[in-house]
Amino acid sequence: MRMQTAKPSNKIFRHCLRLQITCDDRIDEIADELTKHCKKYGFTDVMLMINAEEFNVGHIEIENAAPWVEALKSVKRKLEKNGIVASVNNWMEMGHLDRQRRLTPSQSFTTMADKNGKKCSVVACPLSLEWRKYYTGYASYLVRELSPDVFWIEDDFRYHNHGNLEWGGCFCDEHIAVFNKIAKKNYSRDEWVEKIFKEGKPTEERKIWLDFSRKSLTDTAKIISESLREIKPDIKIGLMSSTPEMHAMEGRRWDELLSVFAGDTNIKINRIHLPCYNEMTGKDYYFDFNAISMTVRAFCTDDTVVLPETENGSANVYRKSPAMMRFQVESSIPLVLSGMTYSIYDFVGNGVVEDLGYAKEIKKLTPYLQAVTDLELKFSSLSGAVVPIDERCSYNLPLSGGIYGLLSSEFKIGGYMSAQGVSYRYDTEKKYDGETVALIGDSVYDFTNDEIIRLFSRNSVIVDGYAASVLTERGIGKILNIEKIEFIKAESTPLSYEEAEECVKIYGKGRFRASCRENAGDYYKIEYVDEKALKKLTSTYDYETNFFGNGITEGKNLLIIPYDMRNRRYGQFSELRRKLLLDFIEKHTKNYVTTEFAGVSPYLFDRGKDYVLIVTNANLDNFKTLKIKTDIRIREICEITKKGIKEKRSFKENGNEVEIKTSVKGMETATFIIKSRQEKEL
Repeated sequence: MRMQTAKPSNKIFRHCLRLQITCDDRIDEIADELTKHCKKYGFTDVMLMINAEEFNVGHIEIENAAPWVEALKSVKRKLEKNGIVASVNNWMEMGHLDRQRRLTPSQSFTTMADKNGKKCSVVACPLSLEWRKYYTGYASYLVRELSPDVFWIEDDFRYHNHGNLEWGGCFCDEHIAVFNKIAKKNYSRDEWVEKIFKEGKPTEERKIWLDFSRKSLTDTAKIISESLREIKPDIKIGLMSSTPEMHAMEGRRWDELLSVFAGDTNIKINRIHLPCYNEMTGKDYYFDFNAISMTVRAFCTDDTVVLPETENGSANVYRKSPAMMRFQVESSIPLVLSGMTYSIYDFVGNGVVEDLGYAKEIKKLTPYLQAVTDLELKFSSLSGAVVPIDERCSYNLPLSGGIYGLLSSEFKIGGYMSAQGVSYRYDTEKKYDGETVALIGDSVYDFTNDEIIRLFSRNSVIVDGYAASVLTERGIGKILNIEKIEFIKAESTPLSYEEAEECVKIYGKGRFRASCRENAGDYYKIEYVDEKALKKLTSTYDYETNFFGNGITEGKNLLIIPYDMRNRRYGQFSELRRKLLLDFIEKHTKNYVTTEFAGVSPYLFDRGKDYVLIVTNANLDNFKTLKIKTDIRIREICEITKKGIKEKRSFKENGNEVEIKTSVKGMETATFIIKSRQEKEL
């Protein structure tokens, strides 16, 4: 077996420990323990938190922060003396939520108000000039006194999810006045709310609300950025981010906002949210990872510094075991990481707690994480099925169900693709040629009719029943050969199961079946203009085995899955539906990889000279070999081991089926460098 060390790069994988420092009589002891802990386990950075979580007093006055800052200074000196980089995190900008905190007598901030006029006691409106003056002064004080490597902006830098308010937006008097000025109207708060969240097609008032939400936060970011750089011109500013559908509801443009914070340094830093406050199954976590973390990454440029956070809140091993934390870290590598941020110790001032076992797992992973970093991957080089996404999705959605109806489902589709075992890439473009495109759920609203017609004429397209119904309502159902489509609410009829046609074999079995109960989702009963032009793969039946309607149907370059896939439906992972999806992908996609089992997620990076394949096994099962299908004709495979060593792997090829002779353990990843026969011929 040939072995060699992976070629090193100039980038060091950064392990950033996020820790609350309290100014009490234990500070020297905690600083000593922290420094030793970092050196022993390889933490390169520490994010020092002030006025955070349980010790947060609201918008702290500078005179009250001064003792805290002195404590942070002493910790920072000790860290830097030992080669450890220190950054600062104030934990709040506007404020996450009130938690019984109040403004001080000297703070006359305008606070956020919800659509009913209810106001926060401490969460500030970003338009408040008094808050802006306070915050830029206080943040400048922290930068001047502590000179951190990075100043962190928390994920409360948003209009939504401020716990004391009804969810979504600020409707304080100042906001209403601005809305009226833009619209040249004199609407009341209630009138604005009614017009913004009017049922049906998007309104002009919704556009004004979204545009101004974006502009006001971007303008605020510019004020913060410029004030901090007056103190320290080379200060790096990092941003914590939340879920993409929430930020879409405030009109966010990710690269624009990150660029404003970067300023002249041109260093854009995104601490992407990893969706796991509490331990969950690997498969559920990884669906959410692809629906949230991978989406946010797709809205950022290749040069963005990505340091995701292992959300842990008030940490203990019951909430999240070291093994689960380790899985989060190594399964994040498809984001193309610069490092990782760790919230692994609680924020009540205990300092580090070695016996919990988190740091040991991190140290064991470091050689592997560094070796993958040395591959210098680009997120934009992902290949496979295309999942279109749009930052402007909340502008386009027809509204039903009030404000929550503006939360787009389109970001879940990568979760589906990955969990089914399909290599995919998120894409923000509207023009594709020769691709396999998953036009599922709300993503259909991101395209005009002309763009849809072009999409279907030049690509292979997968649609769900919901997207098919929208296209039919828009008068272009004929592009899918649809004559008539009828919505069937799950469990509202005798519809019971789906069965494969005689021409279809699943695991060698004919007439393979899957349930049509509620976990499959709402069903769309479709009648086609010319059924002879299509290939019916499945049919649906009632509980008395009577034919009910058409099931999964295939056209020349079309696959119709007649269910509403906007929400995670576990019935869509039945082997019948999964195998038919994979068959379509494998017939129509260039540069793809699919895996044998659901919950084994492939990510294929096309580097031109070769490919890098990252596989995440989110199952508990261990696999003795890795079985994939791909259109790449393979010449050589090397694996990056957990020790950071490249080892050549033998493999068997049979058409598009490849069996790689390596084990892939449950809740772990494997990374391969693949050279193709085509590359050798070149």
